[in-house]
Amino acid sequence: MTAKNIPAPAPGTQAKTSQSQPPMRPPANQDLRFVIKESLRLGFRFLVEVEKALKKLNS
Repeated sequence: MTAKNIPAPAPGTQAKTSQSQPPMRPPANQDLRFVIKESLRLGFRFLVEVEKALKKLNS
C-alpha cells in the first residue's frame, strides 16, 4: 500500500457550497408599531385597574 501525497487545496480555491441565507425579518417600523400598540394597550389596562381601585376606595 502506498500513500498518495495530494496537497490540500488553497482556501480561496475551494468551491463554495450553497449557503442558506437567514430568514427575512420584517421592517423595523413594523416592530416599532407593535411595541407602541402594545404599550398603549397595557397603559389602558393599567388605567382601568387604577380606576377600579379608586372606585372601591371611594365607596
